[in-house]
Amino acid sequence: MTLKDIPARIVGLHKLTKDSVEISMAFEEKQEFSYAPGQFIMLELENPRFESGWKPISPSDVWQYIQEHGGAERGELTTTFSILAEKTLDGYLKKLMSLGAIAEEGNTLLCTTDVDPALGAPPLKRAYSLGSTPTRPETLNTMVKEMPGGYMSRYLVHDLRVGDAVRISGPLGHFMLPPDDVAGDILLIGAGSGITPLMGMLRFAKDTGMKRHVHLIYSNKTPEDIIYKEELDSLENEENITITHTITRPDPAQPWAGRTGRVDKSFLVELALEAPTHHVYICGSMVFAKSMKELLLELGAKPEHIKLEAYG
Repeated sequence: MTLKDIPARIVGLHKLTKDSVEISMAFEEKQEFSYAPGQFIMLELENPRFESGWKPISPSDVWQYIQEHGGAERGELTTTFSILAEKTLDGYLKKLMSLGAIAEEGNTLLCTTDVDPALGAPPLKRAYSLGSTPTRPETLNTMVKEMPGGYMSRYLVHDLRVGDAVRISGPLGHFMLPPDDVAGDILLIGAGSGITPLMGMLRFAKDTGMKRHVHLIYSNKTPEDIIYKEELDSLENEENITITHTITRPDPAQPWAGRTGRVDKSFLVELALEAPTHHVYICGSMVFAKSMKELLLELGAKPEHIKLEAYG
């Protein structure tokens, strides 16, 4: 059953890299919240910390800019409000136009009234994969990496505080491990922040002593970018888990004795010969996920055994 808008609090923040943080959340009241490792939730901010200097941009802020400058082109607004996604900014302009607060003349947006429409910022709500496992029911965990121009991710990484209120909807998605009665080991392939749902699966495998073997192939640009590095190192001691890192942009200034290079066909032939018989879970950018799926199909993996969780 999918649950909607459940009040929760931030109970833990763990900095993982310079631009990523693991967020631990707990419901304000006991909930029958059942989920599977790999699923995701919708996370909504309820009380942004205005006193820290962070303020959600509202349609009224855009109106005020147009008013103060005697008009503005869309390109100028995109630059001025670069923290907003282009689609979000376009939605703000459509809202202002529908209210008659602005109009577009040629390539220029002009205010048609001197009265501020006083439209507040809409709630900030985004989808985030769960990195937690139901074997640890005290909290729900997700990992957030600051994205270029990422309005909400910037706030979550740098300004969120323990005790802040949020709302949770979910669980959602079909990126889940196969049932126990379905044969086959597990191959996980991730890049960058795509580690999050795979981390939930690894934690579940450890906690349950899963009989299946789980092999993670994890790609990052530099050693500093490896999210959950310490925990992944500890998981290598588990009999049912294998971790393989690869670095795509090695830096001589950062010692690295592991593998380097992108995950390509030769890489998979060498390390993932088991792919045709395994259940495969891929998480990363859309380009990464699609390329991994194509390579695995060439190696004989069954299409029905490949699941993708992609972003961008």
